[in-house]
Order: sequence, then C-alpha cells, then structure tokens
Amino acid sequence: MTPLRELYDLYCYPNPAKEERRRQLLAEIPTDARDEDNYGRTSLHIAAEFADYEAIASLLDRGAEVNDRDEEGHTPLFRLASRRSRVPALEEPIASAARRLLERGANLPRSARGTTALIEAVQNRHHAMAAVLIDSGQRLDSANSYGDNALHILCRRAADTAREIAGKERFIASFGERWVSEKQQREAREELEELQAEQMHCYATAALLLHSGQIDPDEKNSAGRRAFDLAMEGGAKWVGALLSGEDPFDELTMETGGMNLFQALRKRDRKALEALLQAGVDPDAECDDREMNDWTGKTPLVCALEWGETEIAAMLLRAGADPDRRTAKGMSPFAVWIEQGCRISDGMERFAPLLDLFEQRGWHPDAPQTGKDERALMLACQHDDYELAIWALRRLLQRKVEVNARDAMGRTALMHLLGPHSAGPYQSEMLEQLLEAGADPCAADNEGRMVLHYAAEGYKHAAARQAAELLFEFGRPDVSAADNGGRTPIDIAMRSNNESLVKFLLKHV
Repeated sequence: MTPLRELYDLYCYPNPAKEERRRQLLAEIPTDARDEDNYGRTSLHIAAEFADYEAIASLLDRGAEVNDRDEEGHTPLFRLASRRSRVPALEEPIASAARRLLERGANLPRSARGTTALIEAVQNRHHAMAAVLIDSGQRLDSANSYGDNALHILCRRAADTAREIAGKERFIASFGERWVSEKQQREAREELEELQAEQMHCYATAALLLHSGQIDPDEKNSAGRRAFDLAMEGGAKWVGALLSGEDPFDELTMETGGMNLFQALRKRDRKALEALLQAGVDPDAECDDREMNDWTGKTPLVCALEWGETEIAAMLLRAGADPDRRTAKGMSPFAVWIEQGCRISDGMERFAPLLDLFEQRGWHPDAPQTGKDERALMLACQHDDYELAIWALRRLLQRKVEVNARDAMGRTALMHLLGPHSAGPYQSEMLEQLLEAGADPCAADNEGRMVLHYAAEGYKHAAARQAAELLFEFGRPDVSAADNGGRTPIDIAMRSNNESLVKFLLKHV
C-alpha cells in the first residue's frame, strides 16, 4: 500500500489510535506526490476532500500547489466542494477551508473541467462555502456542460427541498390517521425543521448570487430554462419570489412564488391560483408568454380545459371568468369543453357540472364558438359517439337555442350531425330530437348542399337510409336538387354504392 493510499484510508476510516500515523504521513509525503490508484490526487486533494483545515493549512505552508489538478481535472477547491455531507456542524469547517484555499490563490472559474467549485458547492448544499466563493471577487457566471450556472443549480436544489418539505408535511399530517411511534414522529418533525432551514439557506444563497451582479437571472440553460422556471416548476416559492422581479417580501408574491396566473396554472398550483384570483388578477387575460407557445392568445379558462383541469376551470368561472371569451383564433371555452370532455372515459362525471357554471356566468350558446362561427349545438352534433354530447344537446334544446343557426359555410346543426363520418350510437336519437325541436330538414348550405346530401354521404349505409327516412318524416326534401357541383342526393348515394338508399330516394323523385 502506498503512503497516499494509506493516508486516504485513514481519512475514510478514522481511528484515534492511528491519528499520529495520519499526521506523520501528512508531514512526510511529498506535496507533489500522486496516488495513481486514486485519480492521481495529491495529499492536498485528499485533505480538501475531507475538509481537514489543519492539514490544508500545513500542506500549503509546505508548498503544495493550490491549483494542482487530478486526472479528472479537479483542483483541491473542487474536491472540497464535492464533499457530500448534510451535517450542519461541518458546514463552517468546509467554508473555512475554502477561504484558506482562496487566500492562497485557488482559481474558482478553473477549479474543474465542465463545472466549477461554486456549482458543486451549491449542488451539495454547502451554503456557507458558496457564500465564501461568491465573496471571493472571482468570476461566478461559469456554467456546466448542461448550460446550468450556479443559480440554475440552486433553484434545482431549492425545488428538491420544496418537494421534500411537502412530502414530510404530508407524512406528519397522517399521524392522526395511523399509528406512528413517538420516535418516528419526533424525527419527522426534526427533519422538517432541517428542511425548512435549508429552504432559508437556498433563499439567502440566491440573494447573494443576485446581489453579486455577475449572474443574469434571465439566462437560459441548454434546455431553454431560466432559473425562475426551475424554481417555479419545482415549487420553490421563496426563491421563485426573489427571482420574479416582484417584491419578495410581499405576501402575495411569497404565497405564489412570483408566478403569474398562467405559470401557476401550468404547475397546477391551486393554492397559488386561488391567491392570485382573490387578489383580483384578471381571469380573462390572454397568455403572451413566448415560453408557453401552446397557450399564446388563450385565456386561463381555455388552458385549464385543454389540460382537463376541471376543478381549476370551475375555480376560474367562480372567480368571474367569461365563458364567452374566445381565443385569438376564435375558440371558445365551450368548444374546448366539448372536445376534451368527449375524449375521456369519465367526461360526464368531470365535465358536465361545468355547464351549470357556464350558464350561471351568462354564457350565450347561440354566439359563435369557433373561428368558423359554429354554434354550441353544432359542436355537440359533431360528437355523436359520446354521452356528454347528447347530454349537452338535450340541455341546449331545453334552453330553446336556435336549431337552424348557420356557421360561416351556411351549415346547420343537422349538417354537422350527418355526413361522411361513421354514425355514432347517439346519432339517430340526436337527429330525432333536433327535428322535433324544429330543425329544417330541407335547409341548404352555401354550396347548395341540402341536409339530404349530407345524409347520403353517411359512412354506414343502414344509418344513412335511416337518417333519410327520418328527414322525410318531418319534411319533403327535394331528392332532385343539385348542389353547386351539379350533384343530387341520389348521385351521392349511387357513388357510395348505397343501393338501399338509392331505392328509397327514387320513391320520392
């Protein structure tokens, strides 16, 4: 065993009986000797790795090179920052050792390849050491191979701490529901206090980094994320409040972490959303954040519905969100409601109750709901496969909506119900209810296509014939009427090889 390997083992496995031997090795090993079996590290690397201030000072006095690199490109300062320990009592010795290395010329920006001792110190939650490094006057804005600077890393650690706090609080809250030993309860509360203290340390270190003026809080890492984004997404509200540009000591800012309504919605943070709405934030504001390009030009209500967050949608409606407010592309909340509600198996259970809130907020179903001027009844007819759609249709007909309203192409609700798509299980019932409510079976669109043209296009031959029969129960559509392309319903039925429908239509020539 080489002397350096013996020294390393004595640090790893402390033994009071061998303390004298450790001191002897530190005094005798040449300062430039390297342990080839341990990444070519010197005795100064080893002393720094174990935060041995006395040994560091002694080795430096003997002429040890403070910026010597091991085979991994690490200097003693970086090895010190790499120490993984969350024992509060060790933080000050680590900081003192860092101060001594800096005093003897340790280079912070070049302390490692692809990262720095500051980034590593923050990563390992050595806040006292980070404070010493920040105060060193050296460059602080270096980034690692992922484009993360010290502030990015700090926000990741703060987010980790926030998650740990939330988990610990849930565990403590469960004490009343299940048996937990007094020892476990005491330990859990002590751990929570430590985490809360760590939360404060993260805030303080973030403040120091910002106060240094060297790190741009809006700088993005390789994934395009700012430090604030990382804090916000991870629930680190204290640090988020500091980075938001708002007053970090404002009660609302602290409660929301500096998030705006869309940021809180994206994180699904209901407490922050509730605080913002109670503070009077406009629930109908449009998103203009370029980082949220999928939400640009949309209202919070539309965004919540797109993500299937029905409870948040209800919260927004109760706070005064306008159910008639359309997006920049003309999409209304109802259009998103029917689309998303018909996509999931529990759409009736989750989405149906929102229609009550729509109506309470004065929703106008006869107003255009899309950029094509489609009305609510038309949108319901487009989803004849789903229970939510027929339930909505019944609800709309009870409100006496205009059953013969037309969209930008002159189409009525009947035309939206029928057509080349496969007939859903509710199509026949929806068709009958529309006709009973006064829907015109002889209406034609802007291209001269009558309701009968749409019925003849039916994907299922039997359903197309049944639809045509029902239309004739409520009117006398002209089977010989040609659209702008010169095609009659009979022509369309023949092209679809729907022999049964052709025979039926020929009886009404």
